[in-house]
Amino acid sequence: MEELSEISAINSALKAICRELGIERDRKSVFQIATLLIRLVKEGCPLDTDHLVAVARNQLADAGSMSTPERSAATDMFG
Repeated sequence: MEELSEISAINSALKAICRELGIERDRKSVFQIATLLIRLVKEGCPLDTDHLVAVARNQLADAGSMSTPERSAATDMFG
């Protein structure tokens, strides 16, 4: 049952971040952010969606991806 709550938290956080960045249809960027969220959960980040979004947002900002608000925002993170 723990897996279901992990998936639910990751999915909710993914939707929130993708909407915020306007990249809902950019499959590569969505996949990259999903990968980041999965890694965060596996590293022990709490399953609270708001907290997960905040941590992911900080990591994206640290990587420089939020410097551009357009579609390319998430892909900048991975070069």
